[in-house]
Formats: sequence, structure tokens, C-alpha cells
Amino acid sequence: MRKVILVCGLAAVSQLANVCHAANEKVVAVTASRFSYAPKVINVKKGETVVLKLTSADKTHGICLSELNLRADIKPGEATELRFVPQKTGTIHFYCDVFCGPGHDDMNGVINVTD
Repeated sequence: MRKVILVCGLAAVSQLANVCHAANEKVVAVTASRFSYAPKVINVKKGETVVLKLTSADKTHGICLSELNLRADIKPGEATELRFVPQKTGTIHFYCDVFCGPGHDDMNGVINVTD
């Protein structure tokens, strides 16, 4: 009985730590669908932790942020997270790197990083 209570107690503390940690992150929900991302323009601050919560509205897509050496698959019915901390101001381009049809080449967006 004591082991069960201890495990439950540790799980509750762990969940509380995740909630506190998430409070200082910028979480941006991004939906991929043929042939766009919504939002297409994302504004963040240099040095802040950014979490892109990615979902697909229709089929498997990809997202590639070449400047940050990051990529992920975005599958229907699943949430995917990309976490990063931009270290310099400027524009980070992202694009779909999984062919999704004739409008695929136009599936892109930008992340504007400011001070």
C-alpha cells in the first residue's frame, strides 16, 4: 500500500513540475493541411523556449527548419512537438519536406525572432 501511495505522490509532483516548466515556454499550435501551415507567420523572442505543437488536418506532412537543423513528421491524429531556443534575431524559414501533392512547393512559413 505504501508503494502505491509513493508512486502516485511522485507522479503528482512530476505533473506539477511540468506545468510550472510549461509556463515559461511559448507554445504555438500549428496545423498542417494541403498546402499550408496555420499560422504561416510565427513571432517569438530571442532566448525564449519555443514549443511548436504540430497537428495535421488531412494527411502526413513534414516540417523542416533547416537553420536550426530540426525536422519532424506530422501525422493525422497525432500531436508532434518541436522544442527549440532561438539564439539570434532574424527569420527562420520552415517548409514541408514530405510530398503532399501539386501545391507542395508552396507549403512554407516563417518564424520571426526579435529581441
